[in-house]
This record gives sequence, C-alpha cells and structure tokens, in this order.
Amino acid sequence: MFIIPSGVWEKPNEVFVDRNYDKPGQKSAPEYGINITLKNYDILDIFRFQEVIREFTEKK
Repeated sequence: MFIIPSGVWEKPNEVFVDRNYDKPGQKSAPEYGINITLKNYDILDIFRFQEVIREFTEKK
C-alpha cells in the first residue's frame, strides 16, 4: 500500500504522468496517471504506507 500526495504531479516523472494531449489532432481531455512497471517501481518506495506513517509519527 502507498500514500501518494497529490502534489507529486507538479513534477511528472516515469511513474506520475501528466498527459496533456495538446498535439495537433489530439482531442482527449488532459489526464494524470500512475505508470507502474518493474523498471520504475523503486520510485514508489518513499510513498510506502509504512514509510509515510513512520515519518509522520517522528515529526510529532
């Protein structure tokens, strides 16, 4: 399980994608998404539920 803050899409990367579809001929509405593959799975490590909760409880 992961806890992912919505702000991660401010700087899209291999996992957190921002698809604008603003090229000629593209008519779809913009969308945000998560692209999870074995190759980029390690990017999610900082969002693991246990890690986020541990950091949250240490800040108190």
